[in-house]
Amino acid sequence: METTAGKLHIKPGNQWAILSNSYGCSQGSCIPMAINMAIWVLLGLVVPCLSLCSFTQNCPGGVCTPPHMFSPYVEPFMTEFTSPLMCPEFAGQPLCCNDDQNTELVNKFTLIDFTFGGGAGGCDACGVNLKRLWCYFTCSPDQALFAQGAPQQMVLDPMSSTPSWVLVMPTNFTVTEKYACDLYNSCKKCPYAQQVSAMQSSHGFLQFQGANSVEMGLVYITFYFVNSPPALELVTIPCGNQAPEAYGYPTKTCSCNK
Repeated sequence: METTAGKLHIKPGNQWAILSNSYGCSQGSCIPMAINMAIWVLLGLVVPCLSLCSFTQNCPGGVCTPPHMFSPYVEPFMTEFTSPLMCPEFAGQPLCCNDDQNTELVNKFTLIDFTFGGGAGGCDACGVNLKRLWCYFTCSPDQALFAQGAPQQMVLDPMSSTPSWVLVMPTNFTVTEKYACDLYNSCKKCPYAQQVSAMQSSHGFLQFQGANSVEMGLVYITFYFVNSPPALELVTIPCGNQAPEAYGYPTKTCSCNK
């Protein structure tokens, strides 16, 4: 990875090596990762102690601009949403997302349903787990604990087949190894996940989501995996889930397990 004239890019041929790394939970067992303590210490120096928001995004006229970081961070705020809140578990409390971001979650969640969920012959449990991941990333009142934005910059889109520069907000998203493993295990049998070589491990699965966010959300997310607070860790529902609802989202038995 190099920086040139304010632009961030990955050397050609290396992007998939980064995305499809074999660390973490793979199709086999969970492999411990050697934590980069220097990165963790640096993150610890900037992590706030109170509930704070680290970034936001606006979509004037329905056209979204890249997210931008709050400097300094701000406290969670109440918002009147024009669409139903896409993160039901956060209802009625101050959050870190505005109405535009909630509207974008409507679009993102529809895409999840038709890539990883039952709409694509996949697993609704996987879909619910991914929706909660993005709810916490976008709306959690504790956003700044595990997701830190950086100043906007031009990056070379890692998902594009031809060189394409995009203005994005680079962002670090820190989760625990267990959460990454559990999330991956709920999704790994989905046809889409099985068809993409980059998504054959828990780390590769999440880094793929982060790189795909360049096109989908104008944000370049790099995931970090550590096993101590304040890394995000959520309880996931397994792909064998048979409940008709989970965390406010409807679910069906996973067709990818039949």
